[in-house]
Amino acid sequence: MKNKITNSVLKGTSVILEKSKDYDKFDDFLKMTPQLQRLHFYNGRIDKNMFHYSVYEDVEKICYAKTTIGVYFNKKLYKRRKNDSGLTYDKKTKKVQFWFGGKIDSINVELFLNHFKIDWYKSLPLSLKTILTKTALEKIIHGKITNPRDYVRHYLKHSLKNGKISTELYYHFYVKNQPNYGMNQMYNSPRTLNCFLSIAKEPNNCIKYFMVTKNVNFVILYDVYKQCKILERKVDFTWSSKRMMVEHNKMNEEIMEMELELLENNKIIYNGELYLPPKYNLITTQKELYIEGMKQGHCVYSYWNRIVAGDYFVVSVLDDKDRITVGIRKAYESFFDTDPTLKGVKDIPANRFTVEQAYKKHNKSISEEQRKRIKHWLEMKNVQKFFNNNYKTVVVDVDKNNLLNNLMPQRMNHAINVAGEVFVDIPF
Repeated sequence: MKNKITNSVLKGTSVILEKSKDYDKFDDFLKMTPQLQRLHFYNGRIDKNMFHYSVYEDVEKICYAKTTIGVYFNKKLYKRRKNDSGLTYDKKTKKVQFWFGGKIDSINVELFLNHFKIDWYKSLPLSLKTILTKTALEKIIHGKITNPRDYVRHYLKHSLKNGKISTELYYHFYVKNQPNYGMNQMYNSPRTLNCFLSIAKEPNNCIKYFMVTKNVNFVILYDVYKQCKILERKVDFTWSSKRMMVEHNKMNEEIMEMELELLENNKIIYNGELYLPPKYNLITTQKELYIEGMKQGHCVYSYWNRIVAGDYFVVSVLDDKDRITVGIRKAYESFFDTDPTLKGVKDIPANRFTVEQAYKKHNKSISEEQRKRIKHWLEMKNVQKFFNNNYKTVVVDVDKNNLLNNLMPQRMNHAINVAGEVFVDIPF
């Protein structure tokens, strides 16, 4: 951008671009008597934190600053000025330097560019304004970037360093009416989209996916993102949701196998023996619980801390051709009690141990007959006695030398905090 050198520029000129609402009223307050000043000051009629944005320009540089003006009273009104943020653009080097160690988000870029009559930046969606970099700002001031598409193209080339992404597609993704897209507003940021672009076999298909897909499952997609980063994989965003879930489950099993190799077999030592029918197995080790979650495709492993605390028990059941994971806790009711098909089954006394959860692979529901058989076993007096005797009294044989085990409690605490202590029938 070429600037005409005028006499005013040679001498240096300062222009206020914007100021707070009561900025011009302050001089009127200064003309009042100290008594009236005190009245207005303590009644909150004077803005105590005024500010203005200004630009100073001379033949060598352009300076932009936000100046805060604090208003105080001590016998009479007075003010103190302080520059909160700003930048200097060197006309010779064509470089920008931010003041006080600030960054680009510390200034009002749109207001600064208005000084140069650069209007196209103002029309950009907020999401695209967030991708502005110091280098891009220098090129905009210098006239090397003169429109939105040049702006996006510069970002894709120099920030994302991905020449395969269509400038037009990326630009229109944010320019179009975003609420019509599957991408939820809270995820409508280039930073989030860029995460998924980094794992896409073909990045343009990734953008199209978010443009046309309704009700995007971001929980699964974020899982896929982390899995791809760990395994150094790419995904095809033309896959169906069913195929995406299949690939998600495959990668999850691979990662669990990797972690399994590092996991020591810490053991719960229970008091007494639990009666178990054939094909019933009480899970007593950390590795067993991990394998159960891996084979079943759910997060029962996140219950390890509760098992260690002695207030939760997990039993793996092979029933017919199904493998069922059963979570048991001490409570006053269970979902069996409200099951209309189980009316007439004798209730267990209060403080009994009940089934909190019972699910097949991938948290699929079990049959009514399977529920009856599990409940019949759990109602046995010797079974209830075992759980009562071991409630919050278990002993854990832990390998303290294993690094992964030392990290596990932090991970499990996070999982428990997410799940909370609400005892309802929810999937593992």
